[in-house]
Amino acid sequence: MTRYKVQALLTLDPPGRHGSALLPLGQTRRTVVRGQHHQTHCSQFFSALATNNGEGSPWIDDDHVIVTIVFYGDDPREYLDIGDSFSLLLGDDTCRGVVSRRLFV
Repeated sequence: MTRYKVQALLTLDPPGRHGSALLPLGQTRRTVVRGQHHQTHCSQFFSALATNNGEGSPWIDDDHVIVTIVFYGDDPREYLDIGDSFSLLLGDDTCRGVVSRRLFV
């Protein structure tokens, strides 16, 4: 298994309902990430930790947040590499995200 760490932009669903309260600033939440294989298009679920580090920009509103996600998996880059879309499950809520960069650990 490989440890993989990425930074991503999340769109919190539904917009305006919870806002950034789903991932409070500076807190880490256990979550599940669902990515899609680049070639087979099959879905894979990864257990993950998501952290809102507050690395936002003025253009980011309450319905978007930049997070760091750490997860383990076999060949995780086949599912979640730079530019790939994914779903992040936070309890009853689902967020959509795009990997913006890979962080080396």
